[in-house]
Amino acid sequence: FHSQEVHPLYIQLIYDRKPVYFKSYFFDLLSNEKYIISGGAGDRHPNMDEVISKEERLLNYLTQPALFSFDTLKEDYVRGSFDLLYSMDADFKEYMMVFFCDEGKPEFARIVLGSKSLITSNGLLKAFKGSLKPALYNKLIKHAAYYAPPYLPLEAFSKTLSKDAFSTLSLYEWNDPAIQVSFKEFLQKGYHDYTLKDVQQAVRKVIKAANL
Repeated sequence: FHSQEVHPLYIQLIYDRKPVYFKSYFFDLLSNEKYIISGGAGDRHPNMDEVISKEERLLNYLTQPALFSFDTLKEDYVRGSFDLLYSMDADFKEYMMVFFCDEGKPEFARIVLGSKSLITSNGLLKAFKGSLKPALYNKLIKHAAYYAPPYLPLEAFSKTLSKDAFSTLSLYEWNDPAIQVSFKEFLQKGYHDYTLKDVQQAVRKVIKAANL
């Protein structure tokens, strides 16, 4: 786990003396190299406490009396844990590569291509914000609303749900009716180029592609 020798994280739940076991989704997700944040004080990567925190929030949700089903727990876990940001990351990078090529900046497209598995789209955008001319960066962000998956508003919104350094937005969170209301208000305040209907449609497309 980020060069540390650790046992993989598994979850055990016992209900009515019957156990069920499954491997942690967030352990596998956050062990990905792109979840390393580089900075002046050195690299920062997820730790096991952060993985466990995400698992506990998900399991607290799945074991609510109104939702809990022991027979379908594994399936509910797989679907509920699915991270929308990770699933949109690759397509957002494809958008950035096409954008830079269309703008006559193939060198930046090559940077995106070379760092596909090494950094998140959000990490790339932070780097580009400091290196691109403001007009070009603003155009990159503006056009994303029309030519890219809604990674930007979803990633920004995820930060309002938790203080985790490593952004995730799981399907169980997205499906919460209260979250939908909050997200609609979030779009109206700061992401006027996006509509809730279009974001919901994009999310359904991702879910369908993942066979969930």
